[in-house]
Amino acid sequence: MPRRLTHLDSADGPLARFALELRALRDAAGFEAPTVDQIAARSHIPRSTLYAALRGRRVPTRPILGALVTAWGGDPVEWLMKRTATEAELERERSRRRRVPVPAPRAAPAAPAVEPTPLPRQSGIGPTRGAAPFAAELRRLRTTAGAPSLRQISDRIRANDALPVVVGPSTLSDVFRGRRIPRWEALRSIVWALDGNEQEWRERWRDLQAVTYGIR
Repeated sequence: MPRRLTHLDSADGPLARFALELRALRDAAGFEAPTVDQIAARSHIPRSTLYAALRGRRVPTRPILGALVTAWGGDPVEWLMKRTATEAELERERSRRRRVPVPAPRAAPAAPAVEPTPLPRQSGIGPTRGAAPFAAELRRLRTTAGAPSLRQISDRIRANDALPVVVGPSTLSDVFRGRRIPRWEALRSIVWALDGNEQEWRERWRDLQAVTYGIR
């Protein structure tokens, strides 16, 4: 049975608009057009991967896009150009987020200019005294971003090759529950997926290291 696709709005961003155009191509192909399941069987591409493109979770790779467009009578060259334009728009959005001004630090003492040397316990394993309030702040950020599921957050991170690490749902669960303090690379990926301010969260993460490990 075909999967039901989630509602998308063009105002949701470049990924949503690209997915809506793919859906329109499928609809224009008519009732005789191959289904996603049939395309998956012919191309040996997982159904979940094809459906992810139609749900606006990621920019589909060239083989995935080619399989869908060819099956539904689209122009592969035209769609590759659309794909390139979508990637460029996503990169512009990321650049705008990186340029958002950061509020002045609340603490009176100036923070060290150099990031502290990582300690063995900074691997992010195990509960620590500073993880709970930090996790509460992350949960608020998640709510502000529309309360995406752990799987959706992980998929957003996985779709962005520019991020330093991929964070799985089980690790995300531990982080949001305060069971562990994430490494900065993992936190940066999470903050990006939730449209947070990278510089602001880096300062919070540094403060957390000071509280947890006594680094001042």
